[in-house]
Formats: sequence, structure tokens, C-alpha cells
Amino acid sequence: MDELLKERTLKTLDGLPPLEHLFASTTEDQVAAWKQAKTTFAWLRESFKDYFSGQPSKHDLLSPRDQEFLGLLRDFYLTWYTAIQWGWSHIQQDIHKRGLDVNDYAATPGDALIQFLENSADAVMQPSRSGYYRFTPHNVRELVKSERQVNSIINRRNEPPTETESEVIKKHWYKVAQSSKEFEPYFNFYESTVRLLESVKRDTQLKKYIKEHLRAKDDLDAFIQSECNPKRKRKGFEYKNGLFSLMDKHGGKPS
Repeated sequence: MDELLKERTLKTLDGLPPLEHLFASTTEDQVAAWKQAKTTFAWLRESFKDYFSGQPSKHDLLSPRDQEFLGLLRDFYLTWYTAIQWGWSHIQQDIHKRGLDVNDYAATPGDALIQFLENSADAVMQPSRSGYYRFTPHNVRELVKSERQVNSIINRRNEPPTETESEVIKKHWYKVAQSSKEFEPYFNFYESTVRLLESVKRDTQLKKYIKEHLRAKDDLDAFIQSECNPKRKRKGFEYKNGLFSLMDKHGGKPS
């Protein structure tokens, strides 16, 4: 990554989430959501800044776990950038075959990184902007459990799924689609590039880079999943028309 892109990245992070979200807020809870997101992206910027300077991240105001999360999140973005930078010609060719123009999203891998960071900030703000949004640690744990079951079926060698197992797989992906439906517009480009670069043959360096990104993604996913462990006693929450409320320990009615 050249110095110009490093500066652009830090400048972008400094402006996330954009003020438009704050100006559009109609409830105190939406304002609070913007302030919380602003703090997170400010710390993420510091993590990027330290990484670019070659210095270890040491932020005494943050807990070790928060520092770990920011490092994992930073690595998620940077390893994706490295992969798409190397595989950009494949991305351009694939989009061209679909009759589309990659420049409509990003003219360069650096532009794609900036756009992805901006989309991520919009995604963070989405729950407080929804008419209704609900999150519970229990649902996350159930999806993780279901994913493990599906992976064990798919990864079996020379043994196709039974009819019952095929139904299990179908139900799992339906639940995944439902849980991520309102976030799809923010992550479509990311998801499509990862799928494409995974499928590229005869490019050893690209395979190395995409594996590094998938490892970073798995590490980030594992951290988020661990946050939903019952031992952490995290409560679910919901937004109704911009109003925030915590849920009881069972993830049921708001407390």
C-alpha cells in the first residue's frame, strides 16, 4: 500500500460514520448510536495508523479485548485489500463478462477499500435506522451451531447429503439469508470478490493472499461469536423506529 492510499484510508476512517447519519437522527438513541460508532471508527483509525507506522498498538484507554477486536478488524480489511490488489484483473474481467463496469463501484483496489470502509460504517448505522431490528446472542449461537452441522455434511468425502441433510442445509442458508438481508447492499461487492478470487486457478500468490484473508475473517468471526458466549452474559437488543431497548437475559421481551 503506497503512502497516498494510507493517507486516504486514515482520512476516510476519521470521517466515519458520516455526519449525514447524525443530521438525519430523529431520536436520542440514534444520536447515541452515531456517537458510539464514531468512537469505534476513531479507535480503528488509530489501529491502522499504528500498523502503517510499524508501531505496536498500545491504547491504555481500551481493554485488552477491545484492542484485540480492533486488530482483528483492521487485519480483515487489510488482507482483503491485499487479495483484491493482486487479483484485480480477475475482478475486472468477471464484472465485464456480466456487462457491468467495475468503475461504477471502484476504479482501483484502493478505491474499493475506501468504499468498503464507508459501506461498513453505513452497515453499522443500519440497525438504528431500521423500522425494526433485533439482535440476540442466542440467535448467533444457533446459527454457529447450524453452520458447523452443515459444514460437517458438506465436507464429507464421497458421501452426498441425504434428503434429510439436504433439508438441513437449505434451512440453514435460509436463516443466514434472513439474518443478513438488510446488510446485503453493504457487503455484496466484498462477498462477490471473495467468492471469485477463491475460484481462480493457477495463481499461487493469489491463493496465498485469499487464504490469509479467510483466516483473518475466521479469526474475526470467532471473536464475535465468543462475545455471544453465555458466560459473557450479553443481552440482546432491539430498535423500534429509532428507539433502543435492551432485552432480558433470555433474549425475550425488553427489560
